[in-house]
Amino acid sequence: MNVVDRNAVLKRLRFILMVNDEASTYLEKLETDELELLNDQIQNMMYEDQVDKWQKVAKLVKFFPNYVNAKMSEQVLGAQITAQISYHVSTPDLVGIAKRLSTPFMAEVTEHIIPSKASRIVNDTPIEIVEGVVAQLMREKKHFVVSSFIEVVDSNRLKKIIDSIRKPSDLVLSAQYIQNPNILKNIFLGFSKSKQIDVIKASVEIGKESVIITTLSLIDESERAQIVNNTPIETVEAVVEQLMDKKEYAIVSSFIEVIEDNRLHEVVEMIENPADLILAAEHIQNSKILKNIFISLSKSKQIDIIKASVAINKESVIMNTLAQLEESERAQVLTDFVQNNPEGAAAFLAKFGTK
Repeated sequence: MNVVDRNAVLKRLRFILMVNDEASTYLEKLETDELELLNDQIQNMMYEDQVDKWQKVAKLVKFFPNYVNAKMSEQVLGAQITAQISYHVSTPDLVGIAKRLSTPFMAEVTEHIIPSKASRIVNDTPIEIVEGVVAQLMREKKHFVVSSFIEVVDSNRLKKIIDSIRKPSDLVLSAQYIQNPNILKNIFLGFSKSKQIDVIKASVEIGKESVIITTLSLIDESERAQIVNNTPIETVEAVVEQLMDKKEYAIVSSFIEVIEDNRLHEVVEMIENPADLILAAEHIQNSKILKNIFISLSKSKQIDIIKASVAINKESVIMNTLAQLEESERAQVLTDFVQNNPEGAAAFLAKFGTK
């Protein structure tokens, strides 16, 4: 199976089954590939239900002019039946009828289109109609439906659809349902710098930082560095705070490793729990970064960090950092630690045979 975002699959299933988080805890017990299989099976069942009947009805379409079919769809059949018939109508007839349907009705029809069966409809319908439908769906806050378009649309049409979504918050709310994280990565990298920042800001403002965090984690370090350092520091801090709350220490370290020195101190200072700093630091491979972070801390915070490393059995992180300091700096740090915490210092130093 393709690489998928587990959270996005869960969101899709809850939307299809019309259940909230509390009523669907049983889904969280399933493995990601099991969730994806369940999603596919539900969509196949929806498609196969009375498929023979809809195929017979679709055959009648060729006997009527497109404007008559469009009028019958809106005034007689309704959106749900029109969606069922659309899978079985030839592409020329499908396009001809779509051109004569009102945009609000087309948007309603797409709500009933099964995502896995949407590819032909989205890619063969004239792009200006698709853009109009997307705009209508955004006005109605139907982000799930738009995400289904994004996942199946051809790459040469994708940019036009994304550009038709004006509000950064709508982009984020649609992105949360997209199962393939590489699609999100490519969309994000296609944005201008200012739009990238707007999208990151919007994700923080509406409490959907996890969508952007997943995307940034897939981007090459050099590109991620440019994005993070172009983003306002308060927005970066909000994202890091969200990561710390979720104990995503490895991802926090990937942020810290690319933040410029003049901004790094501010980000580190907002991490109040010394243990969190230690747990993030153990994922940082660049020892120079760890050294710079440590010496930028106040004396009291340095001592708290060493204490925390002992409390959570991560002394090696601090020892590796101290080894990077000048001998006089290291001696001063250890002296301060011994004076402020003699019992803890004895255990800390004894463990490594330090005198």
